[in-house]
Amino acid sequence: MTIVRPSQAPGSKPEPPQADWIPPSRRLDAAARLVGATGPDSRAAASRFLRNAERHGIDASLMWGVFAPDGPVREVCLAVPGRGSTVTMFLSPANGSGAPARAERAASIAAACEGFAGKAHHSPELFQTLPEPTERWSIDAFADAGFLFVGHLLYLQAPLSPLPEPDTRWPEGLRCVPASAYGQDHRRRLLITALDRTYRETLDCPELCGLRSTPNILDSHEGAGRFDPSHWWLLMRGEEPVGCALLSANSDTPSMELVYLGLDPGVRGLGLARRMLDHAFAKASEAGVAEITCAVDRRNEPALSLYRSLGFSPFAERVALVRKGPAGG
Repeated sequence: MTIVRPSQAPGSKPEPPQADWIPPSRRLDAAARLVGATGPDSRAAASRFLRNAERHGIDASLMWGVFAPDGPVREVCLAVPGRGSTVTMFLSPANGSGAPARAERAASIAAACEGFAGKAHHSPELFQTLPEPTERWSIDAFADAGFLFVGHLLYLQAPLSPLPEPDTRWPEGLRCVPASAYGQDHRRRLLITALDRTYRETLDCPELCGLRSTPNILDSHEGAGRFDPSHWWLLMRGEEPVGCALLSANSDTPSMELVYLGLDPGVRGLGLARRMLDHAFAKASEAGVAEITCAVDRRNEPALSLYRSLGFSPFAERVALVRKGPAGG
């Protein structure tokens, strides 16, 4: 917790702020700070947040921050573990500017990363956060806490009208197969191989390569929305995968997210990505899906060009930042 010290001698270096785990007695105050609630309704808003967190399986005990025993909770960072050995970090809204406020935010984030394994009894491979580009105060604090930039993501969407039956005439030796055609163990081996091959020379957040194990990446993809292997497509050359297009249904809307699209470098530039998406989107349309969303690194011009040709348009932006966890490679 914050240590209050006497005024320092002129010219001396300020002591860094001290952040600590939020104890149960301060959890309501911390929740209010995390959601930015102020005024007479702040405790009611904090209570609603805690109830909703519990309903959605979010452990509100995984909060760290800067606070004093008899003073306000100044900054808070909440750690939310997810599939694939990844933890997403959420920071309280900006509350003041300048070096002291920035240092308190960074201290809260660092304390959450360093204390997470002990409280959650789990050592993740990766901590991640996705602030908006305009949230410079957040980006700077995460950078100060050891997070690295891995991409500026554009979130895209496209309406999905009824589509004609896709062309099933693939180049000789290639075929597009739903992952549901394989048993669970075989499917998993094929998907891991496909991910490994398609990450080569990737233009989508290349800084992430090597930071997570492929099995955990696959688990993360399966945890995005409602996993249905009949909407996960493998591009096969003989018995070996050389590409994949993974779609998952969203829980609350008649839409799907294109979680991942990738091709082995040896089959890029042949129009196969477009053909795979035509195939996958036609099947999604038959299932009643009204919209497709996806996220792409804005540096990935070939992918952006493809998505624009399919009618996608941007609706949001995020900055992707990560920090290795204790189990990271």
